[in-house]
Amino acid sequence: MLKVFFGVWAVVLSLGSVSASGAELLLNKDGKPLIGVGDPAPPLEVGKWIQGGPYDHFEKGKVYLVEFWATWCAVCKQTIPHIDEIHKKYGPKGLTVMAISIAEEDQKLVPRFVKQMGDKMTYPVAIDKVTGESGKMDSAWMDASGNTELPKAFLINKDGLIAFLGSATIVDDALIESVLNDKIDIKAARADYFMARENKVKIARLQDQVERAAGAKDWAKAEQLMDEIEKLTVKDDLDSLALDRISLALKAKNSAKVEKMAADLAARSQDKLRVLDSLAWVISLDADPASGAMAIADKAIKRASELGKGKDASVFETMARVQFIKGDKTGAILTQQKGLEVAAEEKKPHFEKVLKAYKEGHLPEE
Repeated sequence: MLKVFFGVWAVVLSLGSVSASGAELLLNKDGKPLIGVGDPAPPLEVGKWIQGGPYDHFEKGKVYLVEFWATWCAVCKQTIPHIDEIHKKYGPKGLTVMAISIAEEDQKLVPRFVKQMGDKMTYPVAIDKVTGESGKMDSAWMDASGNTELPKAFLINKDGLIAFLGSATIVDDALIESVLNDKIDIKAARADYFMARENKVKIARLQDQVERAAGAKDWAKAEQLMDEIEKLTVKDDLDSLALDRISLALKAKNSAKVEKMAADLAARSQDKLRVLDSLAWVISLDADPASGAMAIADKAIKRASELGKGKDASVFETMARVQFIKGDKTGAILTQQKGLEVAAEEKKPHFEKVLKAYKEGHLPEE
C-alpha cells in the first residue's frame, strides 16, 4: 500500500483531486464556488458541547478562532498546546477559541480524550452534528471551502467574515492581533487567498507535465517544471514540494542530490512528525539500502518515533520498512507488530498483511 502524504508522487493536493484542467480546485464537491477569506462565516451547528460554550452564533464585534480537528489526527494532537496557548493568551483580549471535532470514527472518544488532556486543553470543544454520513459543520465549513486536511483553522473577524483560513499550525500572534485590532485588510487578504487557489490550479497542470516528463525520463525538463511549481507554492506547502523533489531525484537516480535535499529537509523538520515520517517513507521506496539517503531515512524515522511516543501506527510502519531494507528483519517484525497494536481497526488488515510479508522474508507488495 502506498502511503498518502504530499505531492506529485505520493499524494494529491490538499484541496482535492488533481486533473489536467484543475478546474475542480475552485469548486467544492457539490460543484459550487468555494467559500474562503472575505466570505461570511458559515453557521455554527454542532451536535454537543463537551466543554465550554455553548455557542450557536457569532456575535458582531467579537473575534473567533474555529479549529477543526479529530482525535485520530496526529498533527491535531501536536497542535493542541499551541491552540491552548492562544486561548489563554488572547481569551482575555477578546478572542473566543473553539475546536470542533469532525470525521470521528467514534464520537464517544472525544469526551474521553478531552478529559485525559485536562489542563492542556482548556478551550471550548464541541462534536459535529452528524446526520447520516455527513456532519453539519464538516459540510458547511470544510467541504464548502474545499478542505480535507486537519487541523484547519478559520479566523472570524468582528463583522462575521472569514479573515483567515489555513492550517491551525501556522496561526500566530501577528495574525491574531491583526484581526483583533482590525488591522487586516480583508479585501487584500481575500485577493491573496484566491490567488493562491488559482495558483493551485496552475500547479496541478504543471504536476501533470512533471509526471509526463518523468515518464519519459526527461529529468532536466521535470526539474525545470518543479522550479516553476516552487514559484507558485505557498510557504505551508514547501515541505510537500521538497518531498516531491526528493522523490523525483530518487527516480532519476541522482543520489548526491537526494542526500543533500533529504538532509536539508530533515534538519529543518526535527519537530514535524509527519514530514519526517513522509521523508523516511519516500526514501524507502526507491533508495539503495546502503545509500546515505537510507541512513538519513533511518535517523528521520527514529526522530519521528520520539515525537510519536509509541502511539503513531504510521511511524511504526515506516520504521519497520526501513529496518527490513537495512537488513534488520527481526526488528522489522517487532516494529510492525507494535504498529498493528496501535493501528485503527480498519487499518489492522493492512498491518497484518505487511507483518506476514516480513515474516515470510520479503517486502510487501505496493
